[in-house]
Amino acid sequence: MKISEAVEQEAKFILVSCEAVKERDGMSELWHVLVKYCDVTPLDAFRLQIKGLFLIALKADLLVTFEKIAEVINEKKFQFIICKKLTPLEQLIKSDFDRLSEILPEHLQKIPNNVKWRISLNRRHTKLKKIDVISLIASHPLAPKGQVDLSNPDWDIIVEIFGEWLGFGVFKHDPILAIK
Repeated sequence: MKISEAVEQEAKFILVSCEAVKERDGMSELWHVLVKYCDVTPLDAFRLQIKGLFLIALKADLLVTFEKIAEVINEKKFQFIICKKLTPLEQLIKSDFDRLSEILPEHLQKIPNNVKWRISLNRRHTKLKKIDVISLIASHPLAPKGQVDLSNPDWDIIVEIFGEWLGFGVFKHDPILAIK
């Protein structure tokens, strides 16, 4: 399967950072946790052009899956050795401003007004400028009207740009799992 095929199937994604050149081992590690401890069978795993990053595509509920992974980590049922950070992505699109503008209403309407929020953006191997992406999101008519709070937001808008792909998600509270 190709990433574009998973996108067509409306898959959800987990972007995983790991030690460089250990992406295959990281894929195996997370796949094992998902199948054995979380009762989730991924659609596929994808190596990216960027060392230390890979994607896992899922059809399962992303937030429920992340709760199960967090439970596995907290209860130390399985010790992650290779995977370092897991970022949920509700949608993956080609990385361009027109496509991002198209998907924003669907995601931003989930955020209530008058809440604390932030945009968390990481970009790798792209010509898109961070300030342009943040401005596009923050100036959208459906952008939250509450207060930006970078340290303790109620809602997180996650944007991950890696090469030709842009991953996007809107979550209540910080959903990223950093494995120590």
